[in-house]
Formats: sequence, structure tokens, C-alpha cells
Amino acid sequence: DVHPAMAARIQNALGLIRRDQGRWPEAVSHFVIALKYLPADTTDCLLRPTITGNLGEARIHQGRLREARALFQDAFTTARSCRGNDAFASLQLLSLAGVARIQGDYKLARQLAERAERQLREHLGPHHPHSIVALNNLAQACAAQGKHRQAIAAMERVKDLALKVHGERHPLYSGALSNLGVAYYVQHRYVEAEALLREALTLDERTYGLSHPSVVRDLNNLAALLDATNRTDEAQMLLLRALEISRGHPIILLNPTAKHYELE
Repeated sequence: DVHPAMAARIQNALGLIRRDQGRWPEAVSHFVIALKYLPADTTDCLLRPTITGNLGEARIHQGRLREARALFQDAFTTARSCRGNDAFASLQLLSLAGVARIQGDYKLARQLAERAERQLREHLGPHHPHSIVALNNLAQACAAQGKHRQAIAAMERVKDLALKVHGERHPLYSGALSNLGVAYYVQHRYVEAEALLREALTLDERTYGLSHPSVVRDLNNLAALLDATNRTDEAQMLLLRALEISRGHPIILLNPTAKHYELE
């Protein structure tokens, strides 16, 4: 017989594989089973919040945001009680901030993101990958709240840090280019925005190929800018290409007034 804690780890690992395959209902099943297997007296105090957080992520992709928020809150509370793992608890705060932003609670999202970013920077240093992700989440929270100056400053810092730590072939760097391009676009800084959006598209095509969701995101963002600057023929061409390769991925209009399209 497999020890319950080991069975929980195996089920969690299977859930992560299904997550990476985009098979979210199956991922949920594995994470739920993992939590059932996990003994209450497990010696690994981070295993429960890890699995709980994974289940929360899966619930987000199913659109079950209330459940996701409760799961991330549980993961944060459990992780915080695990001594010496403050940074891990801070990562759960980032997840809570993300859910709050999706739900439109922008003030709370920014408060949580600021708290998590500060804690991770203090515990891990500003150049740690988790700290960079936290700064990126804070930038998104500022943008959602309409704090464009703060958002752009944070995004520029994320871009520089991501390039220094990860290099240009990392999704955090191309994502930073895309986010900053959109932020410039909203501010009507079209020349700067276009340069960043085209660079993001080129990098993502080179890194992932021509049919990756990040490429679809880049095509939509660039098409929105081209449309806003009266280059409708090229915008239409990019949108048709995005539609062709998206193959069922939802294209969500996040900001109708800015005509900003992005994959969720």
C-alpha cells in the first residue's frame, strides 16, 4: 500500500500534469483526491497549502472565483502557521490579490499585492524570481485601479529585472514588454507602445512558435493599437491570424474604451 502522504504527492503531481495540458476538470479531480489522501498529521506543513493553492488556481480557470478565493485564503492561513516559510505564505497573498482583481475589487487587489511584494522583497531580495512576479502583479493591480503612473514605473522595473534575471527568452520578460506596451497605449504613447508590442510578438514567436496563446495575446494587443492609429488593414490581418490559431481559446475584451484585447 502507498503511504497516504505519498499518495497525496502523486495525485498532486498528476494534477499539475493535467494543468499543464490544459485539462482543468481532470486537474481538479486529482487535487481534490490529493487533499483527501493527505493525513492531518503530515510532517510536511507546506504540502497542504501547496495542494490547496493548486486547486485554487484550477478553480479560477473554471470560473469559480468564490471557491478559488476561499482556497487561497485557506492556503495563506495554513502556510503562515508553518514556521520559516513566510515567503511561501506571501505567494498565497499574490494569488488572493489576483482573484480580487478578476472580481473587480481593485482596492483590495492592490493592498494585497503591495503587502506580498514588500514581504517577498524583504525575505528574498528584489532580484528573486518570486519578487519580480510580485512586482508584476502589483503593476497589474495599479493599472486596474487606474494608477497609470505607478503601474508604468513598476512595469518598467519588471521589464529590466526580468531581462537581467531570466533573459529575453522567458515569458516574464515578453509579458512585461506586452504589459508595458498596453500601458503606453492607454496613455496614447503609440510609438513607444508599438515598439514594445512588436518586440513581444517577435520574442514569443521565436520562443514558443506561431500557435502559442501568448502569440495570440500579442497579435490582439498589436491589432488594437493599429486599429487606433487607423491602420485597419494590418489590424484585420493580425486579428484573422489570431482567430485562426486561437482554436477555441477565449479572446476577452478587457478594456472596451481602449480596445485592448488579451487572453485571460
